[in-house]
Amino acid sequence: MEKIKIQDTEYEIIRIMPAAPNVLQIVFADNIPKEWGDITTFTIGGLEAGNISGYDTLYRTDGQTIYLSNDGSVYEPPADSELMDEPMLIKEEQA
Repeated sequence: MEKIKIQDTEYEIIRIMPAAPNVLQIVFADNIPKEWGDITTFTIGGLEAGNISGYDTLYRTDGQTIYLSNDGSVYEPPADSELMDEPMLIKEEQA
């Protein structure tokens, strides 16, 4: 299994890849860091593969999948235009 290191702690991951121009997706196998910073990547064989810096803003979480941004952006879900602010009253028809 691949590993990454963030702040001197190693984490097992399933995948790490770009999700958008300024967003990185990391799917963790188990533990998820509470703090972010420079990421050191390792091959399945344990050799250091490279370093990724600048992705230190938590963009979005989805279970074991974390998205980090390098421009400070944070995910905002789309507004659901079909939701109503006030409850709709149903009138009974009189025969």
